[in-house]
Amino acid sequence: MRIALVVAGFVFVSSAAFAQAPQVTIEDDVSPANAVKCAGLRLAQSEEKSDALVNAARDAWLQSGVDVAKAKVEAARIASSSTDLRAAIADECAPFEIRTAATAGG
Repeated sequence: MRIALVVAGFVFVSSAAFAQAPQVTIEDDVSPANAVKCAGLRLAQSEEKSDALVNAARDAWLQSGVDVAKAKVEAARIASSSTDLRAAIADECAPFEIRTAATAGG
């Protein structure tokens, strides 16, 4: 009986954590050059540290039809750039990313 309660509790906690994961949608009017730059930024950031929002943004960019090979080249360039340049690119990319938190109901 205790095992069943532990499993039920784990499932509840896991689903609650999953329900609050961030979701990112990419705007439709992003130029190909900006898409590559933004995808590269999020690829570089996701390799530096694990962050749910960065990973959601990276996945959204990669699923938006961006040229993945070019984005990987851009990620390498961005990874070796200054913190100020990365911050400037992040500021340019943020308006293209629609960020929402998933809710338990949908």
